[in-house]
Amino acid sequence: MVHRKMESFKTVLQRQKPDVPGKPYVMEVFSNKLPKSAGDPWRGAYSKHGFWYKFHDGEKQDFDKLVALSFEQNGYMLNYDYITAWENAYGISNIRVLVARNLKKELMGGLVAINKGDYTQIGAYFVMEEYRHSGIGSMLFREALKGKVGVIQAVHHLLPTVSNFGMKECYARRFNHIKIDKASGFPDLQESLADCRVVLAESFKTSDWDAVSLFDREVSAETRPIRELLALEDSETAALFDDKGICLGFGTSREIAGEGVRRIIVGPLYARDQQTGEILMKAILKKYYNPDLDFDFDPDPFAIYRRIVEYLIPAEERVLPVIEKLAGKDGKLSRPRMWYQMILRLLAQLLLLPIVVHSIPVDNGVDGKPEVECGPTAIQVNANTQNPFMGHVYVKPRFVTKVDRAYRISCFYMEAAKDVSSPMNVSELTTANVERFTQMPICRYDILEGGPNGMPVQYATIGQQVYHQWICKSETIDTFCMLVHSCTVDDGKGDEVPILDSNGCALDRYVLNNIEYPDDLEAGQEAHVYKYADRDGLFYQCQITIHLKENEECPRPVCTDLSKQFAAVAPSRSNAPHQSQTVQFITAKDSYKRNLAKVSRLIRVQRSTSGNADKYTLDVRAELTALDIVQEKPFTSIRDVCISEQWILFTIVLFALIFLTMSISFTTLCCATSRSRSSQTSIMS
Repeated sequence: MVHRKMESFKTVLQRQKPDVPGKPYVMEVFSNKLPKSAGDPWRGAYSKHGFWYKFHDGEKQDFDKLVALSFEQNGYMLNYDYITAWENAYGISNIRVLVARNLKKELMGGLVAINKGDYTQIGAYFVMEEYRHSGIGSMLFREALKGKVGVIQAVHHLLPTVSNFGMKECYARRFNHIKIDKASGFPDLQESLADCRVVLAESFKTSDWDAVSLFDREVSAETRPIRELLALEDSETAALFDDKGICLGFGTSREIAGEGVRRIIVGPLYARDQQTGEILMKAILKKYYNPDLDFDFDPDPFAIYRRIVEYLIPAEERVLPVIEKLAGKDGKLSRPRMWYQMILRLLAQLLLLPIVVHSIPVDNGVDGKPEVECGPTAIQVNANTQNPFMGHVYVKPRFVTKVDRAYRISCFYMEAAKDVSSPMNVSELTTANVERFTQMPICRYDILEGGPNGMPVQYATIGQQVYHQWICKSETIDTFCMLVHSCTVDDGKGDEVPILDSNGCALDRYVLNNIEYPDDLEAGQEAHVYKYADRDGLFYQCQITIHLKENEECPRPVCTDLSKQFAAVAPSRSNAPHQSQTVQFITAKDSYKRNLAKVSRLIRVQRSTSGNADKYTLDVRAELTALDIVQEKPFTSIRDVCISEQWILFTIVLFALIFLTMSISFTTLCCATSRSRSSQTSIMS
């Protein structure tokens, strides 16, 4: 076996064509000499024209991504709530989302397959325009219908490929996708019918839903949970009933996101005749026609006479005239290049059908090929019968007998097209720069005594309650929001412990609980003082992200409830901060003024060379010195000791004075005695 060297991953990535808004889709064909099945980890992957892709079972978010991509290309009528309606109708376990991803793990296309018991229906699919020529759609269908009886609701360009899946067209209903720009014929539509009532879905009774389901079964040839399927957001459903409660038709209009103004889609719309179609159309579009409340200075963006409305309706003579009448004289009709068609039944399933019993003879049938006449407004088909025939010819939507014949008839009309152009030069407008600068908020981080109204502290002993406060001041009101996150505490020597994660959620409620936000630019939380075992200093550092306030509300992080948590942050660290039961603060106004620069520092803009830092993310810091608890003697004992020492000193001084006084007195007495003796001696002499 000869092993071929595969291309490098970088080379394959360069070949993937990105979706560049505003530019045409690239449809270049690449030569690819690699085998269809690549090696690990892409064994079983597919490639065509140089585009590699692999299938994965998707989830709700993958379907939402397909819807968003379809909005960008504005080519398909998907919406986010469709999959919810399908899950409610058929059960979550019966809904499968299948997606194709390239080597970049980007979505290239996908579909939704609905398991309906005896068969599987592909109800929605989307492939990005620049990848459609790579055959992703066909491979998606083949993957979803492996070993299953299938039903495909698809656009007409897929009809030639259904035979590749072992399928044939057994029963089809065509749908036109029509757009009307600025319809003007709404007032001319018929509004009511004698002995009939038109009812909106919110007023349906159970009997009304039963009648609608019966009518839908006659139209679609299958039993569908129509009530759940029509329960779409921002939709309006109406039905027409006769005096016996029989449904004569129903229709739905809905709003779909995707542009500056939400798109309005009408469909389905099933009616027995043109009158019924007009009544239903007027009922479901009535809320978009309010000329009395519409003014040029305050226009109604949803008014159907101001905008484009899209219609997905059966291509039948009883419905198409309704569209033409609604367009009126001023409305402009257009049809996109894609129109929809329903293809039912696998060929394998047809082979399982019972053979028609030949004991019931049919004595007539079509003889030879029919003749087709293509007219300007109609197509006429002439056929010969084996025996004389007196009756009517019908298109049979349900049963097929042995004498029935199916024909595909096409008429081609030559049309001339000529481009007429007239040059005109238009000068560019002079642009003027209008700038406005808004001062970013100034933020600070304080550690306060007791609560949010306390004084900033620098020294505290272990265990006492303090309040961590983050406040930002802004010149503008109701403009900014703040988020405190990525907080750490360290001992100044590099021993760092995280206390808030990047989402702003606490990691250990015994160190610091989840942050509370009493205001848009204010956050705080109570905590108890702790310290490292061998160091007194605590250095806190947090990040504050400032962003603009949207929808008059500031988003807050949704964090896990830590009320049942027992473990502390980093319990295995021997020098991690520890806690106690009592605390004593050493605070004073003079100390506060003298140490304010240490307690709270102004923010600085975080600068990072990695390119991942948010330019509106700020660093704030605070410091705290935690003191150990000293086992002190009672105050009375200290006072007694001090008093005893004072008495000893006083006694010593007193005795010294007495001794000094006695010494002086004794000296004086001795001197007096000496003088007396001298006098006596002199007298005797």
